[in-house]
Amino acid sequence: MRASKEKGKLKRFQCPTCRISVPATKCTVYDFPKDFRIVKLRDAIQGVKLQRMQNCDICADASNSESYCVDCEKYFCQRCNARHQTNSVSASHVTITTYPGRLSSQTACDEHEKERVKFFCESCNQAICVSCMFGRHADHEISNLNESLESKREELRGCLNHLRSQLFLLQDSMFHLTCMEGKFKGEYEEEKLKIKKNAQVRVGKIHAEEMKDLTHLDQSYHFQYDCMSRKKDQCRSYIKHFSSLQARLESVLKVNDVRKVASSYKDVLHDIQQVKISDEHRNNLLKPPRLPSYSPGLESPFARQESCSTSTNDAVRVEHTDFNAFQSDVFSRSCMIYRSPTIESVAKICAKLLYQVGGCGRNLSQLCLPYGVVFLEDESLMVAENGNSRLQIFDKLTHTKKMVTLMTCIPRCITALSDDKFAVADELGKCVKIIDIFNENVHAIASESLAFPFGIACLPDDNLVVSDMIFENISIITPDGGKVHEFGSHGNDNEKFDNPSYIATDCHGNIFVSDSGHHEIKVFDSMGELQFKFGGYGTGDGQLKYPKGVALDSNGTIYVADAGNDRVVVFSRLGFYQSTLLDRNYGIERPTGLAYHPAGLLAVSMPDKHKVSVFQLVNTPISVCQRPHSC
Repeated sequence: MRASKEKGKLKRFQCPTCRISVPATKCTVYDFPKDFRIVKLRDAIQGVKLQRMQNCDICADASNSESYCVDCEKYFCQRCNARHQTNSVSASHVTITTYPGRLSSQTACDEHEKERVKFFCESCNQAICVSCMFGRHADHEISNLNESLESKREELRGCLNHLRSQLFLLQDSMFHLTCMEGKFKGEYEEEKLKIKKNAQVRVGKIHAEEMKDLTHLDQSYHFQYDCMSRKKDQCRSYIKHFSSLQARLESVLKVNDVRKVASSYKDVLHDIQQVKISDEHRNNLLKPPRLPSYSPGLESPFARQESCSTSTNDAVRVEHTDFNAFQSDVFSRSCMIYRSPTIESVAKICAKLLYQVGGCGRNLSQLCLPYGVVFLEDESLMVAENGNSRLQIFDKLTHTKKMVTLMTCIPRCITALSDDKFAVADELGKCVKIIDIFNENVHAIASESLAFPFGIACLPDDNLVVSDMIFENISIITPDGGKVHEFGSHGNDNEKFDNPSYIATDCHGNIFVSDSGHHEIKVFDSMGELQFKFGGYGTGDGQLKYPKGVALDSNGTIYVADAGNDRVVVFSRLGFYQSTLLDRNYGIERPTGLAYHPAGLLAVSMPDKHKVSVFQLVNTPISVCQRPHSC
């Protein structure tokens, strides 16, 4: 335009926007007449305040605006703008798009502040205005700004799609790698599990062989040890009898009266002549026990066991026969009789339920917290009810024969002094009470050594053995309350206790204490010396969990109420585990008190069920000379 004017050729100029022909008398675009539509649009744009984000003037939730209506002079969000444009009245209104923040510095031309960039110089790679296009960029390659930006955006979109495709390939590769990793780990764990299972099978076989060999060894050891114990008991009997004969002979020799010596001469001489220990008897006594030898690497490590056991058993049978013959001559008048078990008496003990009494209540034949049980000589069963403060006697038909109400007594454990007198541990009076069931007479035994008596049993000399829950010791008292001896205290040593509860005794005066806190049964002599102990916390064979009642049969076999394991366990007279006699399959739940009758009867009290079950034991020796054991 400037060049045409200089040559005088350009007279009028047609506006490219409105197509109005105007005289070309000026040199800049600012001297052209102004179009009212362009001016109105410019004024509307200049009136928009873009310094901050404007909220919608229509919505109640004050959403950010996206457009501005020049006619309505209102800001609209996207939803309101759509409704505004679809309305027939406002469809023709002029709306402009608003942007968050003010126009960037690139929107205005860098060289001409009043001009806006509308074109793009491809040669300079710069956005320019109209003045720049006619100025220093006149000879450059000029393109529309929007088209240039759109082409560049399209190129960038292509790059973005390419990047996305590559990223997808990488993610897909990562997914497959993760799957491969999981599969590989699974194969590893599967192979590892196979190896462990195979090793467990092999170890199980080794443990099975170990248990088999140990069982064979234990059986042989227990049998031989029991034989030695019987030999020692027989030697004690011999010593006692021979000592009494010696004392008798010495007393005769000290007498100066010829007539007394002559009268005693024949009897003494006859008894002395019967005393003779032959070499054969002595050799049988001193014959050492032999255990089966273990030979590692052989298919049957105890191949010699059968022959050894046979020879040993034969020797024991001969020895037992000779000693019985000898005892019949020498110990005919001996007061100490011990019934040695034969070899056949070690058979497994079985139980059969005879009857069951109880059921929670206060009526006859009903029970409430039956802790203590004891048999009478006629096989009647006496039950001490802790919850009803009374004693009930049941016959074999489960009928109540007699009931004794204890007004000021809460019985826990009970033991028989005779067929009509019983001793109970009273929780209420914190003492021991003697009860005559026929006369219904009750009197207390005062003893300074008792603070809270719990378990009670009777010794062969009629003294009472009582466990104390406060002092945690064992006291031996006379029937009138006199202190004979006491032993034990709280602690973790062998001769100390942790919650000693139930007690039992045997015909030799040994005391069996249920040390519940240590999960053991401890055996003491009448002087309080520890003989041995057995048990230990656990659920396996020979282990106990909070043991309660203890009872012994005429063979010395020990029955233990394993309350924590809901079973009754059988041990040998020396504390070796034999079998589990009763468990949950017999309806046993938290057994507490035990009582044994020489006729082979075993009573088990279960306070939680308020019941007492009586079982007939099979393969147990039956004797009529033993006092019924109770707990």
